[in-house]
Parts: sequence; C-alpha cells; structure tokens
Amino acid sequence: KAMEMLNAFIAEYENKELQAKTIEGTSQCNILFTDYMRNWLERKKNKIEITTWDGYYDVVNKALHFLL
Repeated sequence: KAMEMLNAFIAEYENKELQAKTIEGTSQCNILFTDYMRNWLERKKNKIEITTWDGYYDVVNKALHFLL
C-alpha cells in the first residue's frame, strides 16, 4: 500500500511538473522532488483528516529517507 501511495505521489509530481506551474515563486521544473513533497504535505494538511495526513507524512518521510 505504501508503494502504491508513493507511485501516486510521483505520478502527481510528474504531472504537475509538466504543467510548469509556480510553487512559492519557483518553477516546478527547478524544484527538488523532496521539496515538492514537503510542500505538497503542507498544502494537504488542512484539507484532509489528521489521521490521513499522518499516514501520508509517514509514507513521504520514509520514501524521502530512502531516496536520500
């Protein structure tokens, strides 16, 4: 399930990267994946249940730790 969530995060990242929208004044083409995921988590924080967010947080941090 964690890998499915990670793959969904990556797909969302790649889709948004192609759109080349701006996040906090930085083109997504120039933003690190780790920074994007941290930003994504913050944007989701107040839009979903805290238990869901905690699960996302754990998955993202484990994935980022694996990548680093």
